[in-house]
Amino acid sequence: MKKTFRTMTMVLAGLALTLGVSLSSCKKAEQGPKGEDGKNGNANVKTKIYTVTPGQWNGNSTTAYEVTVNVPEISNAETEAVIIYYSDAPSGNFWYPLATEFSTSGSGSSLSIYQFTGAIKTGRLDLLWVDYYSSIYHAPSGTLYFKIVVIPPAKVISTVNTKDYTQVKAAYDLKD
Repeated sequence: MKKTFRTMTMVLAGLALTLGVSLSSCKKAEQGPKGEDGKNGNANVKTKIYTVTPGQWNGNSTTAYEVTVNVPEISNAETEAVIIYYSDAPSGNFWYPLATEFSTSGSGSSLSIYQFTGAIKTGRLDLLWVDYYSSIYHAPSGTLYFKIVVIPPAKVISTVNTKDYTQVKAAYDLKD
């Protein structure tokens, strides 16, 4: 019994000594210099690219062509800012804003003017392709890529030129 008591006393004394040395060697850290403010984030700003192939367009040669794209990123079309761009290249070196009119020269003196427009709804995007100056309408002949940017109302920066994707990308720190 004496031996056990003595062993316990030695163990407790060793623990007390270790604890005492540990606590006496600790000192409070000093405050370092203030760091630079970080870049504003883009929390809740969503972006995604959707592909539309020629066979997805619905319509005929006497009316416009349309396609519906399911876009779950649009959770509230009434309050969110939704910006739509399109490109004919998957790399998207240049993104054109929707709604856009553009012209192409045909053979001889003919000129065709095309227009892309879109209706934004919660969960989807209805795209419309119209050829206003041709008697025969046709759907886009190549695959098109649509970049959708969805911005919550509290994050909208009113001074950004939304027709210029490079400005939108920089303002919201978007990654391609």
